[in-house]
Amino acid sequence: MLLAFDLDKTIVTNDHQLPLEIANAILEAKAKGHKVSILTGRPTVATTPFLNILGVSEYFSTNHGVFVVGKVGEVLQHKLIETEQVNEIINPYSDYPDLEFACIVEDTLYVKTPSDERWAWAHTINRHVKKFDKKHDLRADKIVFIGKGKNPEFLNEISENNSQYVRYLWDNTYLEITCPNADKGSALKLIADEQGIAAKDIIAFGDGPNDLTMLEYAQTGIAVGPHATPEVISAANEHIESPENLGVAKWLKENL
Repeated sequence: MLLAFDLDKTIVTNDHQLPLEIANAILEAKAKGHKVSILTGRPTVATTPFLNILGVSEYFSTNHGVFVVGKVGEVLQHKLIETEQVNEIINPYSDYPDLEFACIVEDTLYVKTPSDERWAWAHTINRHVKKFDKKHDLRADKIVFIGKGKNPEFLNEISENNSQYVRYLWDNTYLEITCPNADKGSALKLIADEQGIAAKDIIAFGDGPNDLTMLEYAQTGIAVGPHATPEVISAANEHIESPENLGVAKWLKENL
C-alpha cells in the first residue's frame, strides 16, 4: 500500500511536533513494505525536518501539490503562477488597509509590509522575508492574503474574483491561491503513477480543505482530528483521533 500523509493536524500536533509514537508507527509500516509519501501545504524548507525523521527522500509534495518530487533529486512537477498573473491577482488589493499579502517563491516571502506582525512567524523560523515589488517579475508557488482578524467577506470576495485558481480559505483569516490543477489530489496521482500504484492501493490521511482532493483520489481516505472539515469527513471512510491523541499511530497498528 501507498500511505499518503498530510502533516499539520494529521501527524503533526498543534505545537508543530511529530509524536514519537506516530513516527515509529509510520517507520514500522515502511519496514513491512508499505510506501510512504508526504503531501503538505508547507514549503519544502519547513517540510524537510519531518521528511528526515520519517526517512522520506523521494515521492513527496509541498505547497499544496505545486511542487512534486519523484526519485531523489527528480522534480516531477513545479506549477507556478506566472508573473503577469501574480500582478493581476495582487494589484487590485495592494493598497487596501488592514490587508497583507505575500508572494511565495520557494522559501522566500515577498510581502507588502515586512515589519507587519503577521509575518513575525516567518522571521522567527528564519524564512527570507522581503518587500514585494512588481518590478521583481516574480513567478509564485502561491499567493497569500491575510486580513486583520476574521474577515471572511473580504477574503471570499478575493477568492471569487480569482475562481480560475485553486483557493483555500483558512479559519476565515487567510486565503491561499495556487496555480490551476496544482492540488494534492493531482500530486498524489502523479506520485502513484510514477511508482505504478493504483488508487485502490492508496490510503490517504488528512484534515483540511487542501486534503480533500487527496482523500477523494485514494481508495481509502482517513479524516484526522476534531478540526477535520465536514467535506473531508464526508469524503473519508473513517474519522480518527488527533495527532495529540496518536490517532494515526493507533490506526496503523490496528489495520496494517
